[in-house]
Amino acid sequence: MVKDASEYTELDKLRHSCAHVLAQAVKYYYPEAKLGVGPPVDNGFFYDIDLEERLTEGDLHRIEKRMNEIVKENYAFKKKVVARQEAVKFFKAQNEPYKLDIIDGLKDEEQIT
Repeated sequence: MVKDASEYTELDKLRHSCAHVLAQAVKYYYPEAKLGVGPPVDNGFFYDIDLEERLTEGDLHRIEKRMNEIVKENYAFKKKVVARQEAVKFFKAQNEPYKLDIIDGLKDEEQIT
């Protein structure tokens, strides 16, 4: 079950951060990948990613290795609220159509983070 971000526990926040690390690792090897959403779920996390090719077991191991490298870099994870225009500009520049679709579906008063 996907939770609303306002309901996140500390474990949910960790899982959500892991989803971001997964997306970063995938984009490292597949810069053309298009990102959807990466929420925490009851037993872990996932990220909807649109790729032209199927990933193999070897690809998954390589992505996992890259995720471990990213974690070792000890980045800070900070929630940042941005204006709608700023988010649209950012995701247009990144060529992320699914992110733009998500923003388009948000109500005007909803926060974009």
